[in-house]
Amino acid sequence: MGIVYKAQDTKLDRLVALKFLPHHLTLQTEGGQAANEAERSRFLQEAKAAAALNHPNICMIYGIEEYGDEQFIIMEFVDGKTLRSQITNVQSQIPLDQIVDWGLQIGGALAAAHEKEITHRDIKPDNIMVNAKNQIKVMDFGLAKLKGSLGVTRTGATVGTIVYMSPEQIRGLEVDQRTDLWAFGVVLYEMLTGGLPFRGQYEPAIMYEILNVHPRAIQTVRFDVPDHLQVLVSRLLQKDPTKRISSAAEIIQLMKKPPVTAPSTLSEKSIAVLYFENMSSEKESEYFCAGMTEDIITDLSKIKELKVVSRTDVLPLRNNEAAIQMFENASSLDPNFAAAYAALAEAYSYMYSWYDGDQKWLGKTIEVSQKALNLDPNSIEAQFGTGTVYFHQKQLNEAKRTWEKVIQQNPDFYDAYRWLGISSDMTGDYDAALRYYEQCARLKPFSEEPWMHVDMTLRRKGDNHASDQAQRKLLEVGARKLEVNPNDAITLSRMAGPFAHFGEIEKSYAALKRVLEIDPTDGLAQYNCACTYAVLGNKKEALACLKNAFQSGYKNVNEWVKSDPDLVSLHKDPEFEALLAEIG
Repeated sequence: MGIVYKAQDTKLDRLVALKFLPHHLTLQTEGGQAANEAERSRFLQEAKAAAALNHPNICMIYGIEEYGDEQFIIMEFVDGKTLRSQITNVQSQIPLDQIVDWGLQIGGALAAAHEKEITHRDIKPDNIMVNAKNQIKVMDFGLAKLKGSLGVTRTGATVGTIVYMSPEQIRGLEVDQRTDLWAFGVVLYEMLTGGLPFRGQYEPAIMYEILNVHPRAIQTVRFDVPDHLQVLVSRLLQKDPTKRISSAAEIIQLMKKPPVTAPSTLSEKSIAVLYFENMSSEKESEYFCAGMTEDIITDLSKIKELKVVSRTDVLPLRNNEAAIQMFENASSLDPNFAAAYAALAEAYSYMYSWYDGDQKWLGKTIEVSQKALNLDPNSIEAQFGTGTVYFHQKQLNEAKRTWEKVIQQNPDFYDAYRWLGISSDMTGDYDAALRYYEQCARLKPFSEEPWMHVDMTLRRKGDNHASDQAQRKLLEVGARKLEVNPNDAITLSRMAGPFAHFGEIEKSYAALKRVLEIDPTDGLAQYNCACTYAVLGNKKEALACLKNAFQSGYKNVNEWVKSDPDLVSLHKDPEFEALLAEIG
């Protein structure tokens, strides 16, 4: 906003910049008032905001004067180019060290403004200058919000430049310094990739993307960006401001963090032998499993160049949290162990998908997936992890393309087929989902899980006859599995539903009872039991199991709970509604 002239200060013999309001905004009406008081107020607010700041990376204000009926701001003359020209005019990517240098300077300017409780609200490359000494100058505080100042925009109005606006700005909500940090994240993304994270031909399309779509992962555009910068941008572009980085000072510290580099040589290689699971009904076999694990570790320990983790360390590896601990230990022992990072990403992703849904798990998934890819760009497991990140960011097409590449390289990658099926299910492509699940059944002929998915898809498709066949296949495979391990709580919980469906009520209740005896803390098994109890019309037990599932950490399924057809009978129950409100 405004017209800027280059001028000579004859008293102090220096170049300055004079910023005037456009002439049409200074015209007087017949009543003697300015034609646009709001613009004049913003103009004065810019002078007040910038004058309150004294920082080498913020354009300095020398004063405000009048000439006739026009006011103008006298400010520092910046001999340089906008950051926009630096981004668009380069023939190659901006060097990473240059991006970090400029980023630190922009962060310093924002930290100084925020310390004075001033929010810029229009951070973008056009408002950032780079002078001849490669020094950053943040300009144009015309939309700045000062603590205690009167609002100069309409209530609910959106102010700023659309592509850099935060979700809360677009919604016309109250904003604070975190809206500047979002815009800074967009600027960093643009410097790193040369493109915008949110795009659209028209403003409504851009606004929709900002509110609903996660940006394309930086690693898919530029492969040399270190992990800590990718994580930083991801945290800045969190749509919920409460989950965003909260201060510019924190950004500065994160940008200064050097990339983690693995040592060029390792004094020793390391290996962890996982615990052998007893799949038989004989308790004595537990000792056999432990003995096998111990014998393998003992033999491997004879190799001098190899460090072997003890059995006491791998014994707890029977649940996801223990898996996380194990893989974190493995990656710390060997920073070059790409497979450990890939497995760790899968474990983090599992926590985000099925348990508390905390954004920290998604952030960690992104971080360690990138580490795995940096160490081994050909790692199929790491590529699969990248697909799960896209899935969680609701970029289903990108996720499916990534998983398709995985099965092209490894036609026996079960989880890629499974997630392709789930993604196809979500988009209503039921025939494709069934094809993927059939591959799952081929790869795991002794698992009931593929048939559970087939049944659910056929029910959505409305093919009840085929659904019945899938449920009978689930019971057949599940029965064989229970012959080997009758204490498999998950399998029993999946069989209880089909028993109820076919009118075998006693078998259904027996399976439910056995599940609760085996492991009353397994969130997934408890959720499956809740669904079956609801189908059986036992609301009390259904609600009890649902509560147990959530208390066991199985919380990130609130949308499933609302749409699961097995739970329809609970929808009007006050206790069920209270439970939904509790988990958000």
